[in-house]
Amino acid sequence: MRENVVLVDSNQIAQVGMPQYFRLTRTQIYYLLQVSGWSAVAFREIINYTFFILNRFEWAIAWTFLLSSVYGFLLTHSFRFFIKRSKLFELGLRQVLIAAFVSVIVLALVLGLCSLSVGFILGYSNLNDAISIGYFLGLAMNWIPVTTAWVMAYFLVHILEQNNKIAREKLEALSTARASELELLKKQLNPHFLFNALNSIKALVIIDSTQAREAIVKLSELLRFTLNYEKHPLIPLKAELEEVEKYLTLEIMRFGARLEYNIECEEACSEVLIPPALILTLAENAVKHGISELPDGGLITIRATIHDNTVTIIVTNPVGKMKKPTGGIGLRHVQERMNALLKNPGFILNSSQADNVSASISFTKSEQLHEHTYYYS
Repeated sequence: MRENVVLVDSNQIAQVGMPQYFRLTRTQIYYLLQVSGWSAVAFREIINYTFFILNRFEWAIAWTFLLSSVYGFLLTHSFRFFIKRSKLFELGLRQVLIAAFVSVIVLALVLGLCSLSVGFILGYSNLNDAISIGYFLGLAMNWIPVTTAWVMAYFLVHILEQNNKIAREKLEALSTARASELELLKKQLNPHFLFNALNSIKALVIIDSTQAREAIVKLSELLRFTLNYEKHPLIPLKAELEEVEKYLTLEIMRFGARLEYNIECEEACSEVLIPPALILTLAENAVKHGISELPDGGLITIRATIHDNTVTIIVTNPVGKMKKPTGGIGLRHVQERMNALLKNPGFILNSSQADNVSASISFTKSEQLHEHTYYYS
């Protein structure tokens, strides 16, 4: 089965509906947020000191916070460089939270040292300030809200990216496994069908060579179908029933009057999509385990209906009184392919009447996986 997987470049942020020249890469967005964020920190502190603490503007204060923001930018950028090369976000949540707490404290302490150095550069800090633990811790404490906001934002982005990466890897692994499983089922189903059809022709060669030639033509058409359906996960129900009718016609050449069939399909569900060879497998099963076991043969009925958006397909065939319904390789393939290609399918095999067995398939029409649909032609 082919999955329509869209891979998004991890270095590109897709902004739907925006012109090409407005689209930024992750790196560009990072630098934009860094510059604007640290500029906002400097601007806020300058406004705070100018209007609420000193009630006047001083260039020394402005340069202090501008230089401190430059230090903050360089420090957090270096910290990002370190984090990107570590495997921190591959650890458990507890370890990540501890690392976030330690990062807040370490960044605040380093920025406190930077603020102290700015004071010496601008000449308003002295040796007493440098050796005062209380003064230094006060500077560091002032940076804790800023470093907390930066670490929370940066760590949250990486945690979300890691979760998305894990989810994407799981989805790709599931898709690969499901595709492999379906390919294996198809490779198993073709020999199963061919074996049954060749058995029918083998019997006809002995009975009637003319009919055997006609049977070979029918078989070639059926083989073309089985070769084509490997390319198409889902096909219309009416296309499937056309192939079923060819198969049953082929079997009538073998069984003669012992085999009769009746196919009924409501117009509303003729275009419903199903896995190819699904009904064909049930028809084969009905012939092999029903008609061929009975001296007088019997009638195989196939009926497809739709009610309240639920499609129901029932294949009924006669069986001997001592015969019980069993699940062979064909029925197992039906169940597994339905589970792989249809959402919430139902499959029931029962013998509600003493001399008949019915296989019932049901699924909701609106729940078909249309994104995996390729029509058979």
